[in-house]
Amino acid sequence: LCDRGFSEKDGKCRECYCGPHGKCSFDDYNKVCSCDRGFSEIDGICKECYCGPHGKCSFDDYNKVCSCDRGFSEIDGICKECYCGPHGKCSFNDYNKVCSCDRGFSEIDGICKECDCGSNGICSFNEGYKVCLCDRGFSEKDGKCRECYCGPHGKCSFDDYNKVCSCDRGFSEIDGICKECYCGPHGKCSFNDYNKVCSCDRGFSEIDGICKECYCGQNGFCSLKSGVKVCSCEDGYSEINGRCQKCDCGPYGNCYFKNAKKICYCKQFFAEKFGKCIECYCGMQSWSCRFSSRGKKVCDCKPGYAQKNETCVEMCKSSSDCLNEGICRRFESGSFCDCGPYFSGDRCEKSEFCDHLKEKCEEIGAICVSTPWKATCECPKGKMFTPRGMCEDICDAAKCLYGKCEVTGKTYRCICEEGFSGLLCDINNNIKTNISIWGISLIVFCFILLVTMVGVLCCGFQNVRNNRCDHSKHF
Repeated sequence: LCDRGFSEKDGKCRECYCGPHGKCSFDDYNKVCSCDRGFSEIDGICKECYCGPHGKCSFDDYNKVCSCDRGFSEIDGICKECYCGPHGKCSFNDYNKVCSCDRGFSEIDGICKECDCGSNGICSFNEGYKVCLCDRGFSEKDGKCRECYCGPHGKCSFDDYNKVCSCDRGFSEIDGICKECYCGPHGKCSFNDYNKVCSCDRGFSEIDGICKECYCGQNGFCSLKSGVKVCSCEDGYSEINGRCQKCDCGPYGNCYFKNAKKICYCKQFFAEKFGKCIECYCGMQSWSCRFSSRGKKVCDCKPGYAQKNETCVEMCKSSSDCLNEGICRRFESGSFCDCGPYFSGDRCEKSEFCDHLKEKCEEIGAICVSTPWKATCECPKGKMFTPRGMCEDICDAAKCLYGKCEVTGKTYRCICEEGFSGLLCDINNNIKTNISIWGISLIVFCFILLVTMVGVLCCGFQNVRNNRCDHSKHF
């Protein structure tokens, strides 16, 4: 029974001290310290080492080590509760709970729950949803990591059960494998029927399989054909010196450049004036209309016509060609009728005197006719004024009852049908003849009767006077 600080070794009490908080002994000549609770051996002495009631404390290279009970983990040198369920190991990282789940499990709400993506991936939860982080050459499909390989230069995935390859830059998919397909740093490469296709960035175009600079400005698309730069410009722009520049002739024409010169193709009755298509019309008697370099209107007139006041006007030979006392005068471009006040037109045939009478004449069916220095309302051909002051047809159905009406100047006459006569063809000649025969017969009868009565009276008068009568011998 050895004194304190000693322990038996080889039948002898030999020195063996672990400090006041431990019991010392020998095991196969090796010193062993059995430390009190809350203490652990370091350099042969039991020193304070406490991890709380749920852990065992020890030293490793002078560092305190806590071996915590299941469901606990060390934080600040004390084993505190840290539980991730039966399928995970719990720890703390910067005071935050961390669950290291067994294979086939993943943390959700602080507990390791089943989360299996198969043997070729790691499963986890993100906002309550299962997520599979698959090994290279595998991708998630139906919640499992399944083989999905696009080669060493691409990432494989599934989209509605279809394999999709996201290839690295300089590679493109063909037959499910990302193969080299490079169009340079300014283009995207792809395969079409095993043929390489370059989709170049704006300002670049493919030549010899590489997207090279080909810029036509912001308003055009550049391409290279047989090594030659070609600019396809937007509407309102045209190529000049390899750039699509604004080429605008206005809404009435099309614009383009030819030999670095702007050309305007204008619509009918329009012509170019200072780079814009402007209305240019010289009348019905012109072949064409254009503008000079100074913007002056130029008319190309038909034979017998020449330009006057920006219009093709009929020329005159003498003053007799001009109406209303107009005079034929020589002008710079030809001879024209020089009209007096209130008259206009190629032949001075238009009068301003009719301006105030025109509406009044139209109200009564007449037209305004101007003569030198005055204007009157006259009925048009085939009409005449009626007592009501209106222009009406000279001939109508009521004019000639049994005949045809014919206009003669400003009046009319009736051409009667056979058997009719009179100014209005209103006399039936057959009825007149019958009446005449009966009338004559009646007159003759009355005349004979009158003669007989006179004779009888005369005879009676003489018989009284001469007491005889020549007719008595007949009785």
